[in-house]
Amino acid sequence: MSFSEDAERERALSALASSIAREVVLESNEQLIGIIEAQLLDYARKIVVVLARLRRAPILGLESNGESDVLTMDEARRNALQAALEDTGGNKTAAANLLGIDLKTVRNLARRYHMNGHLPHSEKSNAVR
Repeated sequence: MSFSEDAERERALSALASSIAREVVLESNEQLIGIIEAQLLDYARKIVVVLARLRRAPILGLESNGESDVLTMDEARRNALQAALEDTGGNKTAAANLLGIDLKTVRNLARRYHMNGHLPHSEKSNAVR
């Protein structure tokens, strides 16, 4: 083989390697985009659930006379925990995920609000055993 043939072969191999590298990068990017899209959809679902829960356990309560009564942070926290436990059938791990807080925090709040029976008292009678 001549020097020019070796150089031509080297250029062809280099071009092939570059082409393969571009394909690998494009495929990796497409896989990464797919993963990111799946994560975004998961976050969107969680946001929808949280918004629905907040509609059921609002920060502002309405008294019977129609005037608004601002709940304390403690009352709002209790309402949110109660709604999450109801939504998850009393599953504290799922409630923690739903609220975006640590399981230990859910356990501590449940103990503080006397919800250690997993479901709030009003839901126990409706629970299917």
